[in-house]
Amino acid sequence: MAFAFLLVVSVSIGALLSIAAHCSFRAAGRLFIVTGSIAAVAAYTFIGAVNQGIPWFVAEAVALLCGWLLGMLLGWLAGRMSGEAFLLIGLALAEVTRRLLYHFDAVTSGAYGLRLLTPAPLGTGAVASLAATIVLFLASGLAWFFRTPLGCEWLVSGASSRAASLLGSNPQRVALWAVGLSALAAAQAGILHAVAFQYVHPDDLALGLGVAALAVGVAAPPRHVVAGVAILSFAAFGLREVLRLVDTAGPARFAVYQIVAGIVLIGMALRTAANEVG
Repeated sequence: MAFAFLLVVSVSIGALLSIAAHCSFRAAGRLFIVTGSIAAVAAYTFIGAVNQGIPWFVAEAVALLCGWLLGMLLGWLAGRMSGEAFLLIGLALAEVTRRLLYHFDAVTSGAYGLRLLTPAPLGTGAVASLAATIVLFLASGLAWFFRTPLGCEWLVSGASSRAASLLGSNPQRVALWAVGLSALAAAQAGILHAVAFQYVHPDDLALGLGVAALAVGVAAPPRHVVAGVAILSFAAFGLREVLRLVDTAGPARFAVYQIVAGIVLIGMALRTAANEVG
């Protein structure tokens, strides 16, 4: 039961971050590498608020608001700079966030991490079911949205801002809302991490997680978002937990899997991105 819980939650967190990256890539044409950092900000905000006696649902709303505001700022920048510059901004923000979480000891407990002092009101089974439900709902909703007229407009904007402008769309506005909504999904992943594990450390939700989620988000086919995100998220975030369970005595083989999986995912993402540009 404990392993099933860990597997479902790990895949769900990775899938939420991948959905965020997928939305930004398809609708804004931007590589949203900072999803892990936004999740970390939301997780720390949520735990800090709950530890101060704020009700859980209010703390979740505050954490989502923080993630959304950060996403709207990034969305505003995304509509006003090139994709390369936006990627560099994301890398810089990820490093700044990590250093802040490590060194702002008075709030984040630094390298000791921040522990949730109030027990979760839900059992492990309920948390796992809720996590899977949220992922399925968001992935299905995104797949449906991209089939609507407004969603098609967003897809055109993400593929070519010039073509979108000729069709009467506003690429800057699309980028603003696409990245902002993506940040909400990333923030929800951070809250899920906090509720499931009742602890967060600066290294738990960091740049490496954002890179893996970006690879999955870019590689996931737009016409099969649900299946693509589910399969690739399991390969990127779930299979490593399976190997950790069955092959704890073979860290070298586990490391080889991590490297090979990373290369395959990044290769798929680069191929997808090249096809989009072409």
